[in-house]
Amino acid sequence: MPGFWKYLILFITMLLLQFLLFDSINVSIYVTILGYTAFCTLLPLKLKHIWFLLSGLAAGLAADLFMGTGGLNTVASLATGFLRPSVARIGLGRDAERDGEIPSPRTHPFGKWMRYEAIL
Repeated sequence: MPGFWKYLILFITMLLLQFLLFDSINVSIYVTILGYTAFCTLLPLKLKHIWFLLSGLAAGLAADLFMGTGGLNTVASLATGFLRPSVARIGLGRDAERDGEIPSPRTHPFGKWMRYEAIL
């Protein structure tokens, strides 16, 4: 249960960063920073696939609710949650998935971690 509270705080923090900071940064009309999807990428690899999808759904619905984008963020975060196990297997290797660790530059070589994040 202590892990639940840590990830709930991460969820709230990423959504607040999205609404208060990233929404006001205009890169271009076609490029938007979706910081809340980082929540889905920072979950431990040992979780079941359904939890990736549910966390993506929750993040996307919350983002759509506050940003008024009508499902666009839900689709992006659900795609991230759906593709994450396969991308982790490709980008980080099977050993990382077996160990069930949290993907970060501290636990993986920087090149592998960047490839994982770039694909997602």
